[in-house]
Amino acid sequence: MFNDEGVLLKVTQHFFQKGLIVLAFWFGRRQVQRFTKKQPSKKSCEEVFFRVIRDPNHDFKPANPLWLVEAAEWATSGVPPEHQPPECPLLTKFKEDVHERGFHVEPGRAARDALFMLDPEMAYLNHGSFGAAFRLAAEVQAWYQAQIEREPVHYFEGMQLAAISMAKAELSRFICARPRDVVAVSNATSAAAVVMASVPLGPGDFLLCTTMTYAAVANALARTAERAGAGLIVVELDLYTLLAGDGAIAARFRAALAAVPRGRVRLAVVDHIGSNPPIEFPLPAIIAACRAAGAKVLVDGAHALGAVPLDVPALGADYYTSNCHKWLCTPKAAAFLWAAPAEQAVLVPRVTSHGYRVGFQGEFLWAGTTDETAWLAVPAALAVIQAMGPGKQAAHARKMLAAAVPLLQAAFGTSVTLRCGTMSLLELPELPDFPPTAVTAKQLHELLRSRFKVEVPISCWGGRLWVRISAQLYNELRNYQRLADAISELRRTEPAGASAYGGAPNGLANGAAPPPALEQM
Repeated sequence: MFNDEGVLLKVTQHFFQKGLIVLAFWFGRRQVQRFTKKQPSKKSCEEVFFRVIRDPNHDFKPANPLWLVEAAEWATSGVPPEHQPPECPLLTKFKEDVHERGFHVEPGRAARDALFMLDPEMAYLNHGSFGAAFRLAAEVQAWYQAQIEREPVHYFEGMQLAAISMAKAELSRFICARPRDVVAVSNATSAAAVVMASVPLGPGDFLLCTTMTYAAVANALARTAERAGAGLIVVELDLYTLLAGDGAIAARFRAALAAVPRGRVRLAVVDHIGSNPPIEFPLPAIIAACRAAGAKVLVDGAHALGAVPLDVPALGADYYTSNCHKWLCTPKAAAFLWAAPAEQAVLVPRVTSHGYRVGFQGEFLWAGTTDETAWLAVPAALAVIQAMGPGKQAAHARKMLAAAVPLLQAAFGTSVTLRCGTMSLLELPELPDFPPTAVTAKQLHELLRSRFKVEVPISCWGGRLWVRISAQLYNELRNYQRLADAISELRRTEPAGASAYGGAPNGLANGAAPPPALEQM
């Protein structure tokens, strides 16, 4: 058929090449099939490398470190850890010295030099703002800070948590509370934020505060209400009401609570001692009114711990917070939050960390790598107070204010004053170079500090300037005399400034307009 051998050869080569191509394709396809059979499908890849947790409340299992779980058990049970951390040698020596030789330091300059670290050139009349730490407490804090850098892992995973639990136990005894109901926080404002975040809040609900509520706390209340679409009730507490006394103050609260249906005020924040003006609130009457209205109560006792005796559970509030670094004289920043047992389950810290779901104590014991040494110095501050004798600070403060207020009123030519046990607010006279504004109040504050070496806060309220004085163990009458002399010098030869509220008792004239809310310090 094919006579030409060349043509036959070409045909043979053609089909041979075709066969090779088919064979190669078949072999390659088999290899690909074998390889793909060994690989997991796309679906199996997803199952291996991630999980979808649709209900974290039930299906997520937190990994809590054992050292934190054990510390939470100690803090909850009140049983000291098996291996207690060593007490700071400085505190041990102080206790031994007090036991062997007693402890006696006279208030005034001697107390300032022996117990505090304040500038001896300064007349420090502003303990109420940030306090002043006992020298021993500051030294104990420094010792603990050295332990951090000496052995960081041992400190954070062992010493710190046990030491906080033991310090908290001592503070709890001081405020007549169970340690399991108390957690450590950095300041009272942080504690208030924790409580606000726990309150179920929605449209038609309200939070309640006053015109005297600390500004930072009032700001937090406003933001909390804003985010939830809720409202904010602000109880007006003017000068007339404050001077009228406890009954008038409680009546203002009852009227505000009655303005909305029962149960719509979800949380009321009430000061124990106001920052400015510094007055002690009638807590039993106010808490009773809030209870009757179905409102939870947070008592902001920032100025109370160390200034007045405390039996926190007996107050009947749902939550209580106070700073340790003010009148208890610890380093900054240390504070506590107490919560009634029924309220603890809903309270969570602002920072969620290793204590997630470990319970009230476990949640608050650890907020990451933070310096908690101010809290570890709380036992040192309590040791100094115990060595001086219960009530000595408060007694000296009352004595100082009883002498200083008349001295300053005579120098100022004014009579309006509001006070608690450790602080007093006084109206200043008219000062020619300082018209009553917030700006000039700040300028006067800075001038008194820089030129006259007097540290004291000045504020503007109701068209007048005011000064708030504090009294602590280190103060003596000459400190207040220096303030009187400074104001007298600034008045020059101008006539004495009459009170803006006339010559009525306490400086209030009939028909005088009540001042607006005062700045807090």
